[in-house]
Order: sequence, then structure tokens, then C-alpha cells
Amino acid sequence: MEDEKINAFKLIINDYRVSKVAFCPPRDTYTFYFDNENDKKRGKNQSKTSGEILLANYMTTREDIIKGYRTKMKPILEYIECFYTFNKYGNRIACALFRNSLSSKSNKTIVYSHANAEDIGTLVMHLWRMRRALQMDIFVYDYSGFGMSSGSPSERNLYADCEAAVEQLCHRYSLQPKDLVLMGESIGTVPTVYMATKIETFGVILQSALLSGIRIHWPYDGPTLPYDPLPSIERIPLIKAKTLVIHGTDDQMIDITHAIKMFKLLPNTVTPYWAIGQSHMTVHKDVKYYCRLKYFIDCELYLHKALPGLLDLIDNLKELLDKTGFVWNPSIQIMLKPNSGGSSPLHFDYCIPQLGRKPFVNTKPILGSAATDRKVTAGSCPRMEMRLFFHPHHYRAVPWFFLSTKYNIVIGCTLSTYCL
Repeated sequence: MEDEKINAFKLIINDYRVSKVAFCPPRDTYTFYFDNENDKKRGKNQSKTSGEILLANYMTTREDIIKGYRTKMKPILEYIECFYTFNKYGNRIACALFRNSLSSKSNKTIVYSHANAEDIGTLVMHLWRMRRALQMDIFVYDYSGFGMSSGSPSERNLYADCEAAVEQLCHRYSLQPKDLVLMGESIGTVPTVYMATKIETFGVILQSALLSGIRIHWPYDGPTLPYDPLPSIERIPLIKAKTLVIHGTDDQMIDITHAIKMFKLLPNTVTPYWAIGQSHMTVHKDVKYYCRLKYFIDCELYLHKALPGLLDLIDNLKELLDKTGFVWNPSIQIMLKPNSGGSSPLHFDYCIPQLGRKPFVNTKPILGSAATDRKVTAGSCPRMEMRLFFHPHHYRAVPWFFLSTKYNIVIGCTLSTYCL
């Protein structure tokens, strides 16, 4: 009994130290503005109401200033929905959802856990650009003691805040854990790793991640020391979702060796992205940053989920071709048509000599409409070539996860089109 009291006391002291050293909340850069009708309901039902975000330059109760702010920020504000939830310790947690579309719900949502010197207000433009680049809903929340969230920052609140925010997001928008891509930056990777071990998500992105608190200043190998705060290194091997690791090569705050070690420990990862010459807080300024995020989500996550259906389709086609006497020598050509203009589609050649073999992929850009105008030539040996056009975010609607999909199957000079 005495030992339990001592351990509990040590945990409280350790949590206090972490809150003083690891967290650096900025001065409030925003507030949530609710109209009068919703204000009357806010008491015990804050999590059921929605409001607008009011940035620091416009924090006021004057209706004329707020009206001017709404007019100026309308192109952005109409896509941002703000609300509160509460963690299990009673702290109020500020949340904001950046909608990709006003008319429809995104199939997947990024849950963004920010760094230790940021809040929702400082992230508005960054998340707005990310939303436009990825064409997805972006959800962000503030830790206890940050922004409009109440309480004080601590390690236990960090985990509780993330749990409460994700739970409220799923409840409010009828989402499942498999609809979420967890993304954390710096100290935000700690709750991201924690949640990734609790729920099975669509994917995970770890940017400028740390292995543990003590390892930042005193790197060491071997088992994690007792009461080493923020021990993500212990949870990393438990993540089942496919994970992308991102880190700046010139990071002076958290050395890139943290990311390298983390990459080696992850059981299900993809090629990491090292932002050449970028520091701890400038990774997102790298010219290829959003391209790498989009490639991870559109290709390494979505195509990975779609391949079983593709292989089933190929298997059925193989049986049909065998009956006609054709030699089976397939080459599957998949073209990803981007959600918005301005970027070229990606072209993937999946060569599968034998069914059951893991396909290898080569990527190369195709300019403009060349993807749809590409000519097919039959070699000396009859072969099958399949073209697949699809919108990468709408797989759930029909079998094989595809919506509005066309299979153009070329056998010699005969063209057959299958529409699903």
C-alpha cells in the first residue's frame, strides 16, 4: 500500500515536471464566437453547438467589427466548424473541422495533433492549405491549457484530450476509426502514437517525432528509463496502420535519429520523407511536402486497400481469357486522376507475371489529357491491358471500393469496356 502511494506521488511529480518543460502554450490567438441563439444553449451542451473562429486581430464583442471580419474571411470561415468537447478530467477541449466540401462529407478525415507552441488560431492558414492540397476534411483540437481549452497542459491530459476529441469527432459526424488518418507534429506525435495503438485507423503520419522526453536531450539505447516522459518508443511497435515518417534533416530540436529509429521500429511503414535542409518547424515549407502527403494518402493507403479487389477482378478475367486460348501475360495500367486541376495524374504500371505475387510499382507523371489519349499497341504475344480511371477518395460506394470506374480491357485489337 505504501509503495502504491509512493509510485502515485512520483507520477504526479513527473507529470508536473513534464507540464513545465514540454509544453509552451502561446498567448491565445483566437476565440470561438457563437451567435445569440446558440449562446443560450452553451451551458451544459457546448459539445452540441457550433460556432465560428475569431482570430486575435478581431477579438471583440462589437457586432460591426465581427460583421466586417465575417465578410473578409468568408471564403475560409464557411468551411470551418468550431465546437467544444470535454475530456474525462472535465477539461473543455476546443475543436475545429476544416471541411473539404460544404455539400458532401469527405470519406476520410485527418486528425491533426499540433506542436507545443501552437494553437488552432496559428494553424488556420497552414491547415487551410493542407485541406486544399489533400482535398480532405482536416480536424484539429487544442490540448488542455492551449487556446480556448481549459485546464493545464500535462502528459495525462495530452492523452485524454486526444481521446475526447476523436470520440466527439466520430460521434458528431458519424465516422468510424477506419475513416481517420492520424497526423501528429512534434509533441503532437505523442498522442497520435497513443491513439494509433488504441484504435485501428486508415493511416498514421508522424512528423518531427520524438522517441521519449529524456532521449531528446540525452540520447540513450536500451530499455526506457523509469518515468521517462512521453515514451512513444514503447508504443511504436504496436501500431498496425500503415505509417509515414517525416522529418527535417536540419532539425536542431529533435534530431533526425529519432525518426530513423522510429522508422525501424514500425511494423507497417512506407518510404520515409526526409525534408532536405528543413528545421523542426519548417518541414511543411518544403516544396515536395504536400505532394508526399498526397501520394501517401491517395496511393500508398487507398491503392493498398483497393488491390485485393483488383486481384479478384484479374482472376476472373484470367479464367475468361484461358477459355478463349489467349496467353496470360497481363499488365495493369492504373491512372490516378487528381481531385483538382493543376497537377498531373500519376501513372502506375502493376506488372503481375503470376497471380498471388506481390506487384511492384513504378511511378511516372503523365501530362494533361495524355492519360486518356494514350494508345494501346499489341505485341507479338497477345496480352491484356487494363486501364482504370477513378476518383481516389470514393472507394466505399461500390464493390472493390470504386466509384464511377471504367475498365477498358484491350485484347489484341478488340476493345471491351466494363463499367462498374
